[in-house]
Amino acid sequence: MENSASAQPSLQIEEAAIVALKQAASWARFIAIVGFVFVGLLVLCAIAAVMATNFINTFYGFSVGPLIGLYYLFIACIYFIPTRWLYLFSLKTQKAIQGKQMHELTHSFSHLKSYFAFFGILLLIVLLLIIISIIGILIGVSLQG
Repeated sequence: MENSASAQPSLQIEEAAIVALKQAASWARFIAIVGFVFVGLLVLCAIAAVMATNFINTFYGFSVGPLIGLYYLFIACIYFIPTRWLYLFSLKTQKAIQGKQMHELTHSFSHLKSYFAFFGILLLIVLLLIIISIIGILIGVSLQG
C-alpha cells in the first residue's frame, strides 16, 4: 500500500518562474527599503510635532502637538509591520533561489501571504469606515432638512 503523500507529485519551478521570482524579490526589496525610509520620516514628523508643541501652544492657545505626534508614531508602527514582511520576503526569496532551498522559498511565501493579508484586512477596515461615514452623513443631512 502506497503512502498518499509520496504519490503526490512535487512542485517543480521552471527557469522562467525563477527569473520572475528574482525580479519580484528585487522590486520587493526596493519597495521595502523605501517603506522603511517612509517609516523613518513618519517617526521624525512625530518627534517634530511633539517638539513644536511650544510654538503651537503660543500660536493657537492650545497644544495638539503630542496628539499629532502620537498619531504619526501610530501610523509609523502600523506601516512598519507589512514593510518588514515585504523585506523578509525579498531576502528569503533571494536566499532560496541562490541556495536552491525549497523550504526557504516556502518560508518567504508565508511572509508574502502575511503582507497581502495585512493590506486586505486594512482595506476592509477602510471600506467599512467609508460606509459608516456615508451612512452618518446621510443621517445627518436627513435630520437637518
